[in-house]
Amino acid sequence: MQINSLTTQKSLGLMGWLLVFWIASFPLKNYYLFTAFSIDNLLVPILFSFWLISIPFTGDKIRLQPFLLVMIILFIGSGLDHRVFQGGLGFQESIWGLGRDTGYFLIPILLISSLWRIRSANAAVMLTTAIGALSALLVSTGLLELEYVRFEESRIGIKALRKATGVFTNFGDLALLSAYTVACLRVYEGRDLPFFMSTKWMKGCVIIGLITGVVGTQSRNVLISILVAFFSFSFMKFLVKISNSRRNTIFLILLPAGSMLVALAVFFIQKISSGLSSIGGGRAANTAQARLDSYFQAFELIPDSIISGINYSNLAHVALAENLHNIWIGLLLRGGFINVFSTLFIIIYTLIGVLWLIRKNPSNKEVMIIGTFMPTLLVSTMFFPGGSLIYWFLLGLSMTIQLRRNIFL
Repeated sequence: MQINSLTTQKSLGLMGWLLVFWIASFPLKNYYLFTAFSIDNLLVPILFSFWLISIPFTGDKIRLQPFLLVMIILFIGSGLDHRVFQGGLGFQESIWGLGRDTGYFLIPILLISSLWRIRSANAAVMLTTAIGALSALLVSTGLLELEYVRFEESRIGIKALRKATGVFTNFGDLALLSAYTVACLRVYEGRDLPFFMSTKWMKGCVIIGLITGVVGTQSRNVLISILVAFFSFSFMKFLVKISNSRRNTIFLILLPAGSMLVALAVFFIQKISSGLSSIGGGRAANTAQARLDSYFQAFELIPDSIISGINYSNLAHVALAENLHNIWIGLLLRGGFINVFSTLFIIIYTLIGVLWLIRKNPSNKEVMIIGTFMPTLLVSTMFFPGGSLIYWFLLGLSMTIQLRRNIFL
């Protein structure tokens, strides 16, 4: 039986509103209410507890076997990533890192039980992105002062307009959020979203926010992620229009080809970074050179980390492994091929869900969004350490296409 009837399910419920509030609190993730816990940190166990309590009353069901498979692979890969199994770090710290990442991945999967909830979550993502992007410009111009911020000299030749972070102190987080928001802007219209987020004037405000983000951050990753999202969306429109047999053939070709491209991009990341260093002047070139040096160091260590990652007895190696601006090299260094496989499985399994849903319901708007976002994530994380809380949240939000199939039919 198909479950849709969006018009009769425009009720979020308490957990839906808490989910929206949780996402809207992401801009405050660097500001702590209690010791080292921000609002969004504190809401994770609260939201999980509400979900557990609600199960007997709602009859909410997740696809159990796929869910268990995803979680087992996630625990193995992320466990290696956080040195839970290898040792070398404090066990309590390792368990905390694993639990934190898992929580941000799980919450959207557990709480998004209707089409209206995922659309409400997407509206909250758009709002959060606009706030983060606008804050970068305000910080850059000196109109806003934040406790946690990074400054560099201007890359666009305007001294008064420095390169700066906003409420998101990681450029990669804003790049991922911007790419997801671009997909939402292209797909939704009229009254598709709550809070007027899909109306023309609100979409216009979000677009202005994205532009200010590019200007304020002056981040190549933010710009590239937005451009890739536009290209990826056009490709998704093409996939929806063709026959199932042609779509399957293209997917079977692109899946290994895409994996090969990722591998080649990692192998030639030094040349790619050198080429991108020409965008943004001397300061950008210096940044690129520093990253190139870190890649050289990583490649020297990788032969000793093929299966489960490097030994963390050397503090310099620890710092290198945790701060590499390329997720794939970082995964390989921290947790070996098992860690890389875990992440690739989550991405590929999500893309398989996209392909399945296109066959079943090609008019679904969420499949266009997630299908647009996943390739962009692959590109963005080539220049971003990954593993942030925003990264895990967006992966979980995308995984709903597999574990919550019924709401998209």
